[in-house]
Amino acid sequence: SGEYLVTPSSVVIAGNDSIAVRVSYRPTSSGSHTGTMEMEYEPCDKSQGVQLRGSKQGVSVVLPDTVSFGRVVMCGDSTVSKLLPIRFAGADGVIVSARVAGPFGVGDVAGQSLPDGVEQGVEVSFTPASEGSFAEELELSFSPCGITKRVVVTGQRITPKLMGIGLDFGSQQVGQTAMGRVGFVNVGEVGVRVEGITGVVSPFQVSSTEPGLPAELAPGDTVWVTIEYAPASGEQSATATAVTSYPCEVVAMAEVRGKGEQSGRLVLKLPSLEA
Repeated sequence: SGEYLVTPSSVVIAGNDSIAVRVSYRPTSSGSHTGTMEMEYEPCDKSQGVQLRGSKQGVSVVLPDTVSFGRVVMCGDSTVSKLLPIRFAGADGVIVSARVAGPFGVGDVAGQSLPDGVEQGVEVSFTPASEGSFAEELELSFSPCGITKRVVVTGQRITPKLMGIGLDFGSQQVGQTAMGRVGFVNVGEVGVRVEGITGVVSPFQVSSTEPGLPAELAPGDTVWVTIEYAPASGEQSATATAVTSYPCEVVAMAEVRGKGEQSGRLVLKLPSLEA
């Protein structure tokens, strides 16, 4: 069959003697193989056939071509993980090495055993420091047979964002009341739930919000906060802060300023008259 190698090719055997013949089996494909070893001998120009049989169990590694984290909403320094399923077939295997570039990561799995036919998982992590889409190649090497597999890993980070719109009342007369609005705009790609407004202190106060809070702002939506200002003399300021709860705590602030001025007063002193 071409799968068997026999040595030596020729030899002289003395009477009542015997020799051992080494037969090597080197299959190039999986499955069962058969062959016949023909021995020709002299004198008498005869031959003797011996049947040879062997079977190779193929070694293979079954795992996905890709690992996709999809769109992941993250706030601050965050990490998400997924298990990459791996099944070694045909024999027991071992992970020799695994490596991937950031922002993806893979644990120290070198030397991890892979029992024949048993699915196991390798943890792959995604830790992006900024928004954006990412793709890298995860390379894994296995033993026996020096098998190397490559898996494409992808992920996109989405960060919730609110932008504050400040308010400057300018100069206002002490004793009068002025009204104005600050805003908080959802400039991100996911909804944000605003629970309330804090940080507005005297001589400012929150009069109302539109829409009423709590409320969820879709991307592009704005919550407007009406501020009432009863100025005291001099400059005053406060920082309005939106309190959020979903999908996480998002910091957004809007500065409120104003200056109170006293009304001008003219005092006249009349001269006294003497008779």
